[in-house]
Amino acid sequence: MRFIRDTGRGFDIENFLSMPFVAHLSTLVEDSPRDSPVWFYWKKNSTTTRLF
Repeated sequence: MRFIRDTGRGFDIENFLSMPFVAHLSTLVEDSPRDSPVWFYWKKNSTTTRLF
């Protein structure tokens, strides 16, 4: 695991949230692993964010 320390420099949150990051949610179901990719859709100036 890599830790990111606060360096006092800011970043553009809109740019960060618009990147196509994908995560994997892994669970154990009936003694076998299940891996599900998850991601979200960010639309600038929207009040809704979708998690897929």
